[in-house]
Amino acid sequence: MAYVFRTKDKDGKPHRKWRYQYVDRYGKKRTATGTSSKRETVRIAEEHGAKERAIRIGITEAPSTYALNRSRDLKEVLDEYMTWGKRYGGRKHGTGWQSDHATVKRRHLDWWKKELGLSCLSDCPDCLPKVERVLANLESDDYAGKSQRNRVEALHSFFTWCVKRKYLPEHPLTELGRLDATPRANKRLVTKEEIDRLLSAAPLDRKMLYMLALATGLRVNELRSLSVDDLDRERCGVVLHAEWTKNRKSGFQPLTRALVLSLSAFIESGVTQALYAKGYRHHGDRDRVPKHPLLYVPRNVSIRFKRDLDAAEIPHETEQGKLTFHGLRVAFISYMAASGASVKEVQTLARHSTPMLTMNVYAKVHDHVLADRAGRVTMALLTPSSTIEAQNGRRANVSPSPVTSSMVAVQGLEPRTRGL
Repeated sequence: MAYVFRTKDKDGKPHRKWRYQYVDRYGKKRTATGTSSKRETVRIAEEHGAKERAIRIGITEAPSTYALNRSRDLKEVLDEYMTWGKRYGGRKHGTGWQSDHATVKRRHLDWWKKELGLSCLSDCPDCLPKVERVLANLESDDYAGKSQRNRVEALHSFFTWCVKRKYLPEHPLTELGRLDATPRANKRLVTKEEIDRLLSAAPLDRKMLYMLALATGLRVNELRSLSVDDLDRERCGVVLHAEWTKNRKSGFQPLTRALVLSLSAFIESGVTQALYAKGYRHHGDRDRVPKHPLLYVPRNVSIRFKRDLDAAEIPHETEQGKLTFHGLRVAFISYMAASGASVKEVQTLARHSTPMLTMNVYAKVHDHVLADRAGRVTMALLTPSSTIEAQNGRRANVSPSPVTSSMVAVQGLEPRTRGL
């Protein structure tokens, strides 16, 4: 007969429910809680002990982890996943997600839970048709492919984590097709004239923001994460930390001496702290910026950027494409490639994983530059050969310049020795 007993509270009165002991599948003595009825608790204890003994001696197989967790509330599992991600979910071993990344991921997962009608873990294995219907509705609502992919990636990573923990027998989205994330609107390259007008029209705080974005190609969140200590005045550059860079790698972005001096003067003015105190009033906003920020990056930076474009009389969208704040990063990479830097140098400064992303997506060329290049080739191909030969003959009759003579001497063709 199973051993059942009652415990007493701090007042010495026996608890309402009975407890019992049993030996589990590993041979260890365990204690569990039964009901208020002693007879019912004895029955539960004998059944529990018999199941564990059958597993221990090999008569029956132990239930899978999924069978044990399939009835768990999905909100409870999501909370466990978010706790794990904030501690271990980062790309670098032993690091967690950034606060912004965790917030967006939880928002997407709660949105999927509501759209798919998921209440417990057992609802997840057969959710693929529902996911496809939701994506079709997003497509009909004119959602961009990138937005759809971001939502799917949040759900896909959660299911991957569940499979690794054996909460799910298999990944529910294995047969989901790949989403097309090709941008619908092309991003155009800002001209040098437009850059001058933008910097002239913008107020001082955003002027410094635009200047640093154009000089480094840093993204919005990376610019927001920069602190005063990250400005290296001796090496002339800004230090990048793996905790907030997109590629999760530390680095160093060089700057000109003039820009470093301008940033130093802007820091001493104290404008940044005053703007953050005014624009980031809520308690949750304080975690988004460092203790001593280098620049002021407004929350609605895209709206402020459009206002500055209007003030500078720069069109938001032309035949070549749209101009957004991210276009400043495009300008940095494009002008770096046009300056004669190698592909590896441009890729390194852009902090891209592959040169294809750097050259095929970000690096752009102005139309007038292409027209100039094509014009030179056209002139070379369509000019008659007699004209080219005449031009070469005229060049041959010209006496060598002092520069040419010095070049000949450098190449080793020394003059004859005097007296020979």
